[in-house]
Amino acid sequence: MKEELENSDADGGTWLAYGIVAMTGGVIGGLVIIVCAVQLILSVLSRLFKMLLCIPFAPVAFAGFAGGREFSQSGIAWLKTYIGYCLEAVVIILAIDISYGLFQDTSAFGSVSGVVGVVLGICEYCLPMITACACVKGADTVVRRCLGLG
Repeated sequence: MKEELENSDADGGTWLAYGIVAMTGGVIGGLVIIVCAVQLILSVLSRLFKMLLCIPFAPVAFAGFAGGREFSQSGIAWLKTYIGYCLEAVVIILAIDISYGLFQDTSAFGSVSGVVGVVLGICEYCLPMITACACVKGADTVVRRCLGLG
């Protein structure tokens, strides 16, 4: 952008406009990335917290297998729940890997110059984080529907 402005007959107003657009876009892009990062961290930690909260109930649930009949249903329900949480963690890892892999070595918007190029460049930085955040948020729904857990 700097080379483009130096090679043209741009006056101070054009330089100022480009600077304001780039600074505003950078602040908005930074906020988007920060918000998505916080949501990713909270989603991952909530899944970990759910898994850790299930562990103390394992002895009681597994004792139900010894009782048989209807009492063994508590053990089966615990296993389904715990395996569901573990598979959610696997789906989260896959979602993050796929979403960042999609944008790894590509330029999604090509090479556009000017203010539009600045805005598209900022969007290009934000896009992997937004897709990762959306995929992680939907990981629990995917596992629950695939396994028929409700």
